[in-house]
Amino acid sequence: MNRVAIGGVLVASAALLACSAILGLKEPAIDDTIGDAQQPDGGDAGNGPLQIYAGRVGGITMDNDSIYFAAPANFIIGRVAKDGTSHIDLASGLDATHTFPYGVVVDATDVFWVTTTGLHQCKKTGCSNSPIHLIDDFAADAGDWTIAVATVDDASTVYFSSADTVNGGVGIYSPVTTVLDMATFTACTTDLQDLQWSAGYLYFLCDSGTLGRVSTSTKQIEIFTTPNAPPSPYAMALAGATIYYTQFTVTGSIFSVPTVDDAGSTPVALQQPYPRGIAVDQQYLYWLPQGTTNDGSLVRCKLGQCSGTVTTLQSPLDTPSGVSSDGTYVYYSVFGSAANAANGIYRMVNP
Repeated sequence: MNRVAIGGVLVASAALLACSAILGLKEPAIDDTIGDAQQPDGGDAGNGPLQIYAGRVGGITMDNDSIYFAAPANFIIGRVAKDGTSHIDLASGLDATHTFPYGVVVDATDVFWVTTTGLHQCKKTGCSNSPIHLIDDFAADAGDWTIAVATVDDASTVYFSSADTVNGGVGIYSPVTTVLDMATFTACTTDLQDLQWSAGYLYFLCDSGTLGRVSTSTKQIEIFTTPNAPPSPYAMALAGATIYYTQFTVTGSIFSVPTVDDAGSTPVALQQPYPRGIAVDQQYLYWLPQGTTNDGSLVRCKLGQCSGTVTTLQSPLDTPSGVSSDGTYVYYSVFGSAANAANGIYRMVNP
């Protein structure tokens, strides 16, 4: 889902920065000893990141062996081994992927992705280019779904969020049974930006700034942010009892929130222009400031120490879109412009 910054958002961000200064939060120091535009070290064998797939890539996710990705401009859902071998297109062409495939999630056996108005499924091993369209945005009776994000639990149930004016409004759903709808789910009165499942809970991030979770068994809702939470969040990463999330504005920040009712958001890194993807491993937090003029980057900080130093691993990047880490390697994707040969998926050693 593309986002644009408007005047009200920028004013709110300026106020947030002023509050942060009062609270004594300092701009983290930049450690530029690992990666930069001229000498992109820190990659495979010290020679920079390894491009494991070339193309305009949006969302990525991974399992133990492979990276799964969406290439929305070329209508591809694909899989590539973490070393760049064994690439296959699981679904390709508009008829198979449907319109603008972007967000991708996996369970033990299947790949799921969302399009502008649909939700789709294919086996990790392939589906003969005939995926299952759980919500078919080409069907005559498809309704007016506006799909935002999807996630999968341990039972291989896929959940998704929708800002759907015909089928119930902003809510969290599964393809078979409504999990929550507007009658009970009032936490998000605007778009739901991110949705993740962990240990019996669906964690949600609303465009208004609200972050919380709902039990998939009891339907009980918990809100972790305060009513004046920073607006325009984009994506979150779960790290035990802490949630990190990005604020998608030109003066964006990275925030942390403990999983405690009304705990409130604490900024951990300031002045991160339009941060998109975010991920954690056992040691580090990663995010992707998109920048303002094709000057995006891949940034990292050590968990618990982000207010002190952040490290730019790679820059500049032309519209970075997704990031993940298995502890040994960091994987990131670049959407870029149509003529940019540097688009694709990259693997770099986690220095």
